[in-house]
Amino acid sequence: MFEYLPAAFPLILLLIVATIFGRLFYNSTQRRIEERALQPIFEARCAGQVGAIFYRGPFIRFSVYPDFLIVAVGKAHLLRRASIRRIYIERRFWQKQLVIEHLAPEVPEKIRLLMARPAALEGWGAPA
Repeated sequence: MFEYLPAAFPLILLLIVATIFGRLFYNSTQRRIEERALQPIFEARCAGQVGAIFYRGPFIRFSVYPDFLIVAVGKAHLLRRASIRRIYIERRFWQKQLVIEHLAPEVPEKIRLLMARPAALEGWGAPA
């Protein structure tokens, strides 16, 4: 009965990994109640660091609205404009990262996003 288990192990492992990545991508597409009726000013799927975990590929959904922004990976984190200290671009080796410094305790402290057009959002969180 168990003689086929070693041969099936790569297939089982592939299914487990595909399920994890599929679920991660699906969860990031789910919208919060606050954003369902609104059209984002800017939206991008990108890689980056949220908390202590670095996500490669298009697993992070980053959406900007007039009064808040969303960083969704696994869970959609809402950052209101008032809780954002600053948004700036940091150059690391050959990459440009959009760094978000904020005061929201329920959102992971470290948010660094790698996207194609980070300059479009620099200074969004600054007081008007």
